[in-house]
Amino acid sequence: MERWERYSRDFNIRVVGVVEQDGEDCLLIIQNYLTLLGFDGDLGKIENAHHTGRKREEKPRNIIVKLYSRPLKRVLLRVAENQESKQALNGVRIVEDFTPYDFEIQKKHSRP
Repeated sequence: MERWERYSRDFNIRVVGVVEQDGEDCLLIIQNYLTLLGFDGDLGKIENAHHTGRKREEKPRNIIVKLYSRPLKRVLLRVAENQESKQALNGVRIVEDFTPYDFEIQKKHSRP
């Protein structure tokens, strides 16, 4: 089951820290972030974008983005990691969409 879940998330990225507003269009929000990072010609490579989980007052929900292309995902994650992109994103992060199991493993390995 874990392998299947990993495969189903293989085209996904997670966008963290986007302030939510009523009636917003997640696809448009993601397109704006991609344009900000220089991915103008790749806007058609987004299949879907939506918030995850229940809405909470204290913390914005993540946006899950399903891409049509794994190569685009790899390049996007790499670009989002450079310092100039981090400044442009202004606190918003673009990260891998790990399974809960993989997220725990990643968290353990990233601790000092």
